[in-house]
Amino acid sequence: MNPITEDSYDVFLSYRRRTAGAEARLIRSDLSQHGIRVFMDVTDLGKGHFDDSLLDRISVTPNFVVVLAPHALDSRRDKTDWLRVEIAHAIASKCNIVPVMLPGFKFPEELPADIADVERYQGVEYSHTFFDATIGRIRELVRSPSFKEPTPQIQVRPAIPRPSTGSRKIWFGIGMALILMAAAVVGYRYEAGKAEQTKMLNIVHDLRQQYHQSMNTLAQSGHGDFTQSEKDVKEILSLDPANGHGIYYSGELKRLGNRSLFKGDCLIPGALKGEAGELEFYDDDFNHYLDVERGLPAEERGGGVTSEACYARSSGYCSERTAWINHLLANDMYGEAMRSTDTVVQHEELQRALGYANKAAELYQDEQHNAGFANCISTTSLIRQAQEKLKSVQK
Repeated sequence: MNPITEDSYDVFLSYRRRTAGAEARLIRSDLSQHGIRVFMDVTDLGKGHFDDSLLDRISVTPNFVVVLAPHALDSRRDKTDWLRVEIAHAIASKCNIVPVMLPGFKFPEELPADIADVERYQGVEYSHTFFDATIGRIRELVRSPSFKEPTPQIQVRPAIPRPSTGSRKIWFGIGMALILMAAAVVGYRYEAGKAEQTKMLNIVHDLRQQYHQSMNTLAQSGHGDFTQSEKDVKEILSLDPANGHGIYYSGELKRLGNRSLFKGDCLIPGALKGEAGELEFYDDDFNHYLDVERGLPAEERGGGVTSEACYARSSGYCSERTAWINHLLANDMYGEAMRSTDTVVQHEELQRALGYANKAAELYQDEQHNAGFANCISTTSLIRQAQEKLKSVQK
């Protein structure tokens, strides 16, 4: 028996992290909320470097959802391209394949024989504007043994004999007792909820304090111990996997672990040397934060011009933190654009950088009313540089 079948999934989600990562995370989040178990690999695979366990996972997963961005199949003739390998393996394994086509994607006129059947499967055209319709169609096409839509039950209520005067008093007493019991349960749950929030805020307070102490030590001596911060993050996410504090600090700690790429949490200009997509591992938590944040009501994600609004909430979301994450991602995408020699990739990454930077400027102003942040490449400088580079790339 294949050992991984003990931890089974309903859907294997395949995508190129650089061009379809955000959409893939949104799809995973919605399917998971509807009881569909999704396997999504968040590591970055280079050419020719395959984890055989991923192919084994495809073999035992009934559904294979592949997110196709523009140019996703440009490397289709490269037998070592991991997206081609995953698609071919899904076809050979007779998985139910659901192609999800992002705006601008078109199937090439010719596909290699081992992946030629992919365009014959019933696909879904992805739309940000009509996301509910998009994800609803994906759920319809996914065959999930672990998920069934609830079937409305028609209940026939039997005739209830009218109680006598004496029995009415008894029923009245029982009713009052049930009301009191319900009130006690509500009160208990309210107090339990308050206790959970207090516990979370205490852990967050400890995390904040420990993290900044370690950062100060790092700045003074070049060495910082973030062991306790990592433990706090792990505990927060075990209590609430969607907690903004845990997701945010997880992303920050990843950056601190690679000082060849980052100085603090800022990407070092010119540090990117490897293949495209090198930053996906470090950006994954920040993108996850933004995915969750977009689904929250305004009163749970707004706040003032400081991070105090975040620390006052056990959930960990606020405008300042969201703006800061957009600022860091803008710098990362600009770095990816500057590293690439492919004008198509440059254009895509510059557009993404500009989008993140504009969002940071929209959400945050300092006390002098300057839009965005001065750290790394400042938000305003990055907007100007990205716009100028886009003009030169388009010529």
